Order: sequence, then C-alpha cells, then structure tokens
Amino acid sequence: MSKLLKRLILFIIMSLLCIIPMYLVDAGLRHVVRPKGFLTTWTDLYTNNINADLVIFGTSRAQSHFVSTIIADSLGISVYNLGGMALPSEIQLIRLYELLSTCTKRPKIITLEYSNRSIEHDIGLDKEYQLYPWMFNNNLYEKYTTLLYGSYSKYDFHIPLYRYRFRLINMIKESVKIWDTCERGYYNFAPERNASEWLIHHAGYRIEINPQRVEYIREFIETCINNNIKINIVYTPEYYWQNLYSNKKEFLDTIKSIATQYDIPFKDFSCDSIPINTDTIFYGDNIHLTKKGAQKFTSEYYVPFIKNLYGL
Repeated sequence: MSKLLKRLILFIIMSLLCIIPMYLVDAGLRHVVRPKGFLTTWTDLYTNNINADLVIFGTSRAQSHFVSTIIADSLGISVYNLGGMALPSEIQLIRLYELLSTCTKRPKIITLEYSNRSIEHDIGLDKEYQLYPWMFNNNLYEKYTTLLYGSYSKYDFHIPLYRYRFRLINMIKESVKIWDTCERGYYNFAPERNASEWLIHHAGYRIEINPQRVEYIREFIETCINNNIKINIVYTPEYYWQNLYSNKKEFLDTIKSIATQYDIPFKDFSCDSIPINTDTIFYGDNIHLTKKGAQKFTSEYYVPFIKNLYGL
C-alpha cells in the first residue's frame, strides 16, 4: 500500500473520529436546548404537545391577540396558538408542514392571522437561534429560509454545531426560563398603559410586499385544502386613527384576492366600525393589544366569528 493511500485512509479515519462526536452532541442538544417563554411553541411543536381541533398561525399579533383558553372554553374544542414574534409566511409554512408530520392529531380548523410581517420584503427572523435545535440536516428549513436576510448560511444546515458558534449562550438562556411559558401558545407581552402614556408610532409607513412571501401564503392555503383542513384568514385589531400604513388598501387587497381565489373566509377586524379599534386603553403599542384587549377581542369578536362560520 502506497504512503499516499495510507495517509488518505488515516485522514478519513481521523475525520470520522472528530465528526461523529460532533454529530452526536448536535443530536443531543435538541433534547436539552429547547426554548421557553414566548418561544415555547417550538418545543411543543416537536414534542407532540399541540394536538388541537383549532390551531392559530401567524405573527406576534396572533400569539398575543388570541387567548387559547377563552376560545376552547367558549367553543368546547381544543385550541393551540402557533403565532410567533415577527414570523414571515415561510416560517408559518414550515410550522404547518412540521405540525402535519410530527403531531398525532391534525387540526380540523386553522386560522391564519395576516399582518405586514407575513409578507414584508426585507426582514430577517427575530432571535434567529430559535430554529437552531431542529435545523441541522433539515431540508425543509433550508428550502424555506432563503428569504431571511442575514440569518443563516448553508454551513448552518450541514456542519454539526456550526450554527451555535455565536448564539449557544442565548439558546441556553431561552431554555432555562421554566417560570415563563405560553398558555397553549398564547403569550401577551404588551404592557398596560393609560391614554396619557400611549403614543402613536410610524404613521404613514409603507409596506414593501415580497411576491414570494405572498406565494408562500398560497402554498399554506393549498396545503390546508389538500389535507381537508378548513381555513380562514383574519386581520386582527389595530388602533384605527393612527393611519399606520400608507398602502394599507394594497396590503389588504392582496390577501382579499387570495381568499377570493380559494373561496375561503377573510375577516378584517381593524375597521373603525369595531369599537376596540378606536380606544387606546386596549393597546400596549400601536399594533398589539394588551391582555385586557386580547380577552375582549377573543371573546366578543373572534369567538362569535368562528362560531357563526363553522356552526360550533
């Protein structure tokens, strides 16, 4: 055997001896490093703790506006809120695919909350390390995270432990928040304010729509239809008089046309005829309801909407 061949074999053996432990540690971390707090929903998704008749998808406006226990008690069904902070449509799509593949019970109804963060153009993922435990060698994640500017590289998906090089401490901190968890996915972080403390921000902001993220919404809807899941889309309350978006009509017309295309219900809860939209007492900031506001929206607006829609 030539010296060159011997060296090649030795190199391969040494490489395997180094890589195999890294693979094992990486696989083990996903059982230890699991986020809590408002990120608990990821852990529940991968530990078969969703299993609900009705599941809500969306951004932070979904997670903080739909009170799961109120919906469940009012309708007599099991409910889980899979909303999450600033999750664009492709991450919501990932969650849907993973829900259908990991959970024992598939939902009968899905509510998809629609907001600017669902389809906005130049955005990344807040706390990008929230995906770390499950993204290694995950083709689904690699395919659907290409639009998340500055969040991941191809090495994060294929080199064990590489993605933890800067954020392992952050991930560990999120994993030890045992005192801070969601209530069947519902998590409200909006502070209570009185009218004198409440401020209007970003009036006239223009939403730059990303066409690919719009297509991901279509894919989300088609996946629900193909799996015999009833789906509805909602736009939750926001303070009406602030005129937050300069192109709100274009933004809403985008989702209305999609809903019409697939003949699925769409409900806009942000118009001025709905009292909750014109009273600052229900808002912690310009687009997020406080706990009091979320309870009012859930019980007085969303529950009747779902009850009438599906005869529950």
